[in-house]
Amino acid sequence: MPKATVEYSLTRTLNLGNYESVKVHVGLSLDCDESRDAVESVFERAKRFVDEKIAKEEHEWKVGKA
Repeated sequence: MPKATVEYSLTRTLNLGNYESVKVHVGLSLDCDESRDAVESVFERAKRFVDEKIAKEEHEWKVGKA
């Protein structure tokens, strides 16, 4: 069966105050079967992973700056 690659990435720019900001970027690329169900499932897994990592990084930057 042919293979597909699913990629998902997200970038957030966080305002740290005092004219400072940081860009946080997390991305993930996963291989999967080409079937629509497999692609959808892998996409949701990649999205969940990236969204959780972005939220964690955002929290750490905000708490660390406070």
